[in-house]
Amino acid sequence: EKLVVDTDASSEEAVMAWLSNRPLVFWMEKRPMFDFKNGYATKAIQSTDGLSNSIWEKGLTGENEIIGCADTGLDHDGCHFNDAGQ
Repeated sequence: EKLVVDTDASSEEAVMAWLSNRPLVFWMEKRPMFDFKNGYATKAIQSTDGLSNSIWEKGLTGENEIIGCADTGLDHDGCHFNDAGQ
C-alpha cells in the first residue's frame, strides 16, 4: 500500500523523522515536482517569430485525425550508438 503525505517545507524534516520511526514504514522518498517548460513550444514551431499559432489560426489543429506510429527497434549500428574506438 502507498501513503502520500503533502507537507510544507518548514515541517518536512519533522514529518520525515516521525514517519521513519513507524514500524510499518519500509520506504520513503520525495515525490518529484514536475514543471512543464513547453508553454511556448507551439508558437515557436508554428511561426517564424515565435509569437503566434499561425497553423492553428488557419484551422489546422489536428482534431479528429488518426495517427499511427511504427518502430522496428533500436539501430545498434547507428552513429549515436557506435564507438569507433572499440
